[in-house]
Amino acid sequence: QFTKGVTAVDLDIESQVLTVTFKTKKTDADKLRKVISLLGYNADDVKANKKAHDNLPSCCQHLEFIEEE
Repeated sequence: QFTKGVTAVDLDIESQVLTVTFKTKKTDADKLRKVISLLGYNADDVKANKKAHDNLPSCCQHLEFIEEE
């Protein structure tokens, strides 16, 4: 998903850490956490959106991390 202001993204699959580089004049960390959550993944203290998470391939689902609806 395109997000204005994001300049680079690096995913370390082994550690399951996503690093996002962005322009602070265009977006902020809280907005990016929300976008990541809406894609079905946890982002720091923002839990994954359940509906989006349920649409992920089974290999990417981690039910113990889902937000309550």
